[in-house]
Amino acid sequence: MFKIALRLAGEPYYTPDMPIDVSTGEFQTFRNYLSQFGLGVSTGIDLPNEATGLKSNNWQGGQILDLAIGQYDTYTTMQMAQYISTVANGGTRVAPKIVKELREPSLDQELGPVYQEMETKIMNTVNVTEDEIEQVKKRHV
Repeated sequence: MFKIALRLAGEPYYTPDMPIDVSTGEFQTFRNYLSQFGLGVSTGIDLPNEATGLKSNNWQGGQILDLAIGQYDTYTTMQMAQYISTVANGGTRVAPKIVKELREPSLDQELGPVYQEMETKIMNTVNVTEDEIEQVKKRHV
């Protein structure tokens, strides 16, 4: 991940402790890629007042390395679950939902008929190939 962040910033890394010159644009580009998986953005869950984690605005060059390994911004538990499910879904990010369906009342012990079914909401599809998703899956096992 360090190498990816350095390539994004156009920085070679030849020696330890060398300075890294990174602009706010590179931080934002990296964050845009993370957000495609649901990190640092709203998950679309059907609950009010969702938190989206904390983003630092301290743009020192070497901190893009911390961002690349998940130790710069903070993410919520729901965002982490959505990230993993996006990988499992082959790159399709689905909004989590609390309620699957509403049912009519019933006087006996059986469930009543479905009154309303909640639709599945696709948030986005990550622009990756199937081979790339398979590589990510291998790294998370």
